[in-house]
This record gives sequence, C-alpha cells and structure tokens, in this order.
Amino acid sequence: LYIRKSLDVLKDNANVVYGIDREYTGPLAFVNFWLDTIAEWEKENEKKVYVSLEIPKAEMDAVLEDPVRGRMISAVDFHGWVYRPDGVLFAIRGGINKAPREQLGDIITVSEFAALRARVTGPAYEGANIANSPAYQELRKSLWDGSKPMRYRALREYKDRYPALVLLSERDEYPALSLALEREIPRAIRVGTRPAPLVRDHTESSWAMAEPGKNYVVYSMAGERVELDLARDKSVYSVSWLDSSTGRLVKNAARVRGGNVVTLDPPSPGAGSPWVAWLSRVR
Repeated sequence: LYIRKSLDVLKDNANVVYGIDREYTGPLAFVNFWLDTIAEWEKENEKKVYVSLEIPKAEMDAVLEDPVRGRMISAVDFHGWVYRPDGVLFAIRGGINKAPREQLGDIITVSEFAALRARVTGPAYEGANIANSPAYQELRKSLWDGSKPMRYRALREYKDRYPALVLLSERDEYPALSLALEREIPRAIRVGTRPAPLVRDHTESSWAMAEPGKNYVVYSMAGERVELDLARDKSVYSVSWLDSSTGRLVKNAARVRGGNVVTLDPPSPGAGSPWVAWLSRVR
C-alpha cells in the first residue's frame, strides 16, 4: 500500500525518480516485489515511472541482468562498493541485518589491520577503539576513495554493459578516452562483454571485459604491457588499439592465438598513455 500511495501522490510530477533508501541491505526478494508493484501500477495508470537503484552490488547486478525488471531501471549509483587501489573489489553485502555504515571497515584486510594495530598504540586505541584513531580513519578513507584508474573501471563496467543507464555521482576520470572509445568500438560489442579476471599483471591499473569466443576489451590506464590469460579460449583474434593521445582505433597486422597467456604490448605512439585493446575473433 505504501508503494502505491507514493506513486499515486506523485503521479502528476514528471520529474520524480523513485528509489530505495541508500542504507538498504535487505533481500533481493523485496527489491523484486517493489519493482513488480511499480510495474503493475504503471500498467494500470498508463504512466512511466523512473526508477533509481542504490542497493548493494550483488542485488543490483541481479536486477540489471533480469530481462524484465532490468528494463525498468533508469539510473544507478554504486556508493556501496568500490575497486580498492590494488584492483580488488569490495562490496557492501546485502541480504543481512547490517547497514552499509556498519560494514565500511570491512574493506580493511586482515593483514592491513594487523599492520595498523602494530603502528597504533596507546590505551586510547586498545581493542575496538582503534577504529577511532586517525590512522584507521585515514586508511579506511583511502581504500574507499580508490584510485583514478579503479574509479574509471567501475564506471566503464556499467557504461559498457548498460549504455542507456544514468550513473549517479560518478565522474568520468578519462573523458577523452571515453569519447573515443564510444565512437570507435561499437556499442553492440561492448554491451556483450562482462568483467573477467583475465589480466595477469598490473591489476591496479588494468582490467578486461570479455565475451569469450567473440570479443575482449582490455583497458590499461598506465599504458603498460599487459598479460591476458586466454588459456581457455583457443580462438584467433585480431587486435585493434585505441589510445587517448590519438583518439583513433588502429588495427594491428599481427594476430593473437588463444590457448595460453598472450601479451598485449601497445604500439607507439600509444605506449605510455592510457590505451584500450579490442580483440575480435577471426577464426
């Protein structure tokens, strides 16, 4: 009743976006119920409802991949997860009785916490009180802030897969590269890819999006040589390079064969600046 009442009260305001509280960490089942109720109301009232998702990553991804409910989403915000500066994903957990603010410190690993405990001494910071120390607060903030390459990674993973979505409060750290990428690599190629743990080195600045057997899109924000694990894919691929200094896509005459780890070495003049490599299957 509350969901329908909210929709009824605001139905004549075309600029309203509906969402669930940012602190929500409840089950996916409720999110699905909420969306299904909105869909029923839309059909009954013949009005479009704009929906924003700001829920934990696992639940958000499940909704976006849903062929029916995913089409209802107009915007997303991923304040509840981040790629740490080392490239490791940390995400607030959903489906538990624990608010996001109660999980913020979980981003600190056991080894990082042990090192912090060794540095921070004194009776004021004994036991759980270490969370009140400036060193703890600074470490937690630095991990949640991530890095420029990893913030861009988070943005691109959703921008590539869901180009129609509005990404709330997410700044494009490499706008020139984005402009060139979205112009040069077809949307249909990027939409078909998914994040894949295939990059063997420089994971703090490099990552891959994959549609195995068809296409790979590999990013390097440091412009370094990258090793890509294609051991499970024995196809042959052409390689096209895009870098922010030229803004153009250039196909390399050489091809790469899967079945092992392949090395992607950016051609000059792209070396040293951020680049994107598009691997397209030829056979």
